[in-house]
Amino acid sequence: VMDYESLLSPRAKAMRPSGIRKFFDLAADMPECISLGVGEPDFKTPWSVRDAAIRTLQQGRTRYTANAGMKELRDEICKYLDRRFDLHYHPEDEVLVTVGGSEAIDMAIRALVQPGDEVIIPEPCFVCYEPITQLTGGVPVSIPLKPENSFRLTAEELRAALAEYVSCRPEEVLVGCGGDEIISIIANTFLNEGDTVLVHGPTFDIYGIDAQIVGAKVVEIPDLPGFTRDRKSLLQAVQELQPKLTVLCNPNNPTGELLPLSFLEDVLQASPNPVVVDEAYIEFAGSDSIITKLADYDNLIVIRTLSKAFGLAGVRVGYAVAQKDVIDALSLVKLVYNVGNLAQIAALAAMKYRDVILAHNIPPTIAAREYLAAELKQIDGVTVYDSVTNFVLIRVPDGPAVVNALKKADICVRFYKAAALQNCLRITVTTRDVVQRVVEVIRKEVGHA
Repeated sequence: VMDYESLLSPRAKAMRPSGIRKFFDLAADMPECISLGVGEPDFKTPWSVRDAAIRTLQQGRTRYTANAGMKELRDEICKYLDRRFDLHYHPEDEVLVTVGGSEAIDMAIRALVQPGDEVIIPEPCFVCYEPITQLTGGVPVSIPLKPENSFRLTAEELRAALAEYVSCRPEEVLVGCGGDEIISIIANTFLNEGDTVLVHGPTFDIYGIDAQIVGAKVVEIPDLPGFTRDRKSLLQAVQELQPKLTVLCNPNNPTGELLPLSFLEDVLQASPNPVVVDEAYIEFAGSDSIITKLADYDNLIVIRTLSKAFGLAGVRVGYAVAQKDVIDALSLVKLVYNVGNLAQIAALAAMKYRDVILAHNIPPTIAAREYLAAELKQIDGVTVYDSVTNFVLIRVPDGPAVVNALKKADICVRFYKAAALQNCLRITVTTRDVVQRVVEVIRKEVGHA
């Protein structure tokens, strides 16, 4: 006797029995049953359709049709979509007729999902999404929807998930389209023409750009040699200038340096106005967030993002963390409709599976970063600046020449025109094999020079 249990694939064994199939079986044993539970209407097929089917059988039209479906049917589907929904498709190459909607779903998932890919599935939902995803080797990511929200994902759910991640209250979180929008919201909330914004340099240039757009004056404290922050001068400037906003990127972009929490607290205590700490890269640093001190400082605003450690740059989800009164003020400026539903669903899934995602992303990135820095330090003429982020800043003898050599190898890096960053390249850390290619090109170019 064949042992079918041993022959079944693990994916098939993992399938759960379908509730719809059980419902079909129950209804089949009840001839007078009015079936309202399987999604089909309880009325007879119109005679126009039945007559067409009868004529087809009488004419013996039972042969195979084109794989995409009969051209006449595809034409009529396009006409219906145009007439009913104002949607315009070409029947020749944009319509595929399937055996019900289930086959279309099955084909779409099988065509797009590779083993290990995550598929977001809001629930409750059609029963086939999860098993088809599992059969393709994908990973179903369930997002429960609640009756009290009419089974819709709400922004409050995402705020609650982000708040739980950073250990604060939901009312202390504001979600935006990436960290860049949060920066703009802060500038538009607090700055008037002529106000002073204190930054150091070099740092993320959007701080200064957004400040200048609203007419504020940007005061920049240059870094010390080696791109370490001049803490003494920064603190002195806070005390003397009393800037309307003080902005510190921590860890810093593009240098990768991390300021200790004790210094951030010194700045917070010295300033009567908002102090913005941008922690876009904090997950790579292995350091505590200043959010741990949120209850102590009503002038603290922290910027976080899912673009870096979570790998969701294209989704565009960032968030501000501050005490409730500050979040309420920022909310007055924020656009009403901007963070898309799909982006919020993806962000919620990232929060739900954050431990798995960060365990997958962070350790190999740090290992590749340390390898990159160590290898580049062995090349004469290359200066490597210590980094706790997912990038490394270096200075080479001839920046344009190295950038051009990397381009020829199909590698793009960040190059700067600012005087302080002359001949500097910021190299984002990816996989070990890409890092090795980068090192080989730089070693060859710098050694040749």
